[in-house]
Amino acid sequence: MSLNAPALRPLSLGEMFDRAFTIYARNAIPFSSLLVVVIVPFWVLQYIGSRDLIAAYIAAISHMAKAGPKAAASDFNALAAHSTGFGPLIALGYLFGLVALPLASAAVVVGVSQVYLNLPVRFAECYRAALRRLPHVLILIVMWLFAMIGAAIALTLVISIAAFAIAVATGLLAHARTFFAILGVVVGVAAVCAIVAAMTMLYLAFAFSFVSTVLEKTDPVRAFSSAFARIFSKHQFWRSAAVGIALVGIGLGVDIVFLGVGAYASYATKSPLAYFIVSGLAGLMFSAFGYIAVSVYYYDVRVRREGLDLQLLADQIAGVETTARRLI
Repeated sequence: MSLNAPALRPLSLGEMFDRAFTIYARNAIPFSSLLVVVIVPFWVLQYIGSRDLIAAYIAAISHMAKAGPKAAASDFNALAAHSTGFGPLIALGYLFGLVALPLASAAVVVGVSQVYLNLPVRFAECYRAALRRLPHVLILIVMWLFAMIGAAIALTLVISIAAFAIAVATGLLAHARTFFAILGVVVGVAAVCAIVAAMTMLYLAFAFSFVSTVLEKTDPVRAFSSAFARIFSKHQFWRSAAVGIALVGIGLGVDIVFLGVGAYASYATKSPLAYFIVSGLAGLMFSAFGYIAVSVYYYDVRVRREGLDLQLLADQIAGVETTARRLI
């Protein structure tokens, strides 16, 4: 691909997220509509499959609040009876989501490109473009599933070897057990931090490859490798880490607020439906915002650092001559 636009100053972290929030706020309804049509069936399957289990938890917690923990112990022992019937529906929901959610996410990414190119976010056009790229997106997702499994196995091996070494050293050097106990805690905390950091960076690399496959029609193998090169390069690593940490923080904040509200609403109404509605709204909001933020970061890297011409990208996506408004 020819790069005929000059590289510019990259956006700061604050500017990047300010732009993402602005794009989301101005186009909340179109972006939400792109996700609702596939997320709602996913929610319905989850709700039907697990409502009895959640209702049992609500009843047990309510009983414990009134009668005390000892009186409520039998209620929690009975929860297992509600956990056997929801498996097939939950599995069906995740099978549906495995195809539908990537399609909706691709439509959101196309919608972000429409905003960048001064085009209206049209439902049909976004899904038409997403459907054309869906086979490539699914291939990419399979590649990333194997990569994630490999990364998880590698991290598990490293942590297991470290834990085994500490256990052997503790057994051989009994007089230094306190030291090795402290060392074990430190290694455990470091391992958790390493896992979170690795998953965050791998998620960003996946998201970059996803956006590249959807927007630039990059083949999955090239998108996979180029995403690693961009996210883990010496020029982008720490910036990518900051973006990833910010996204994790925003996601945790949204989850804590909305899940807390959902749990209270379910407890107050004695209905699991309130929990699903509130938690579903949180998922809808953050899913849209997350891909908007990643798309803004992708544009920032491709246009400002690598000099991609937005007009060229406009012709690729829209298939027509457009005048690209530079939001850079």
